[in-house]
Amino acid sequence: LNNTATANGTDSCDEPVETDEAADSSIPADYTASINITKEANTTGPVLPGDIIEYTIEVCNSGDIDVTEIQVQDTLLPGSPFSVGSLTPGQCQIVTPKPLYTVTQDDVCDGWLNNTATANGTDSCDEPVETDEAADSSIPADYTASINITKEANLSSAQLGDVIEYTYTVENTGNVNLSSIA
Repeated sequence: LNNTATANGTDSCDEPVETDEAADSSIPADYTASINITKEANTTGPVLPGDIIEYTIEVCNSGDIDVTEIQVQDTLLPGSPFSVGSLTPGQCQIVTPKPLYTVTQDDVCDGWLNNTATANGTDSCDEPVETDEAADSSIPADYTASINITKEANLSSAQLGDVIEYTYTVENTGNVNLSSIA
């Protein structure tokens, strides 16, 4: 904050009088532009393919200056980036509608559903503001690969020379896709 003052007047002989030098005052202005982000899933897992996860993402202005044009970027969720708008100091905003994600087979094969979100915006001085830390969400996936086979004969008893037909039933009893079954 820079401030300059001058003085002028008239002496007793009606002559103008001005200060030779201006008086200056400079006070440093200090502000903190800061936003933080949190993210929670509506489940702690384990998840299966087809499960729908609802995320609650909240952005807060943790500084002492307004932040505008806030956007949330998410590595996994469709619809990203999400617009939050503007936040005054101390104000928080939840991304609405709450983002949804459908668990895929690949997520389950990876063993974990990992997801990261960050936020950025512009402060009142037109400077960029970003979250210091990303909001991470990791949910375990239920990876179970198993197979079952049953065998049935077309005869309940056999005699020499009878032809027996067998029926095999193979069932995927896990929760991941199986291939090349022999």
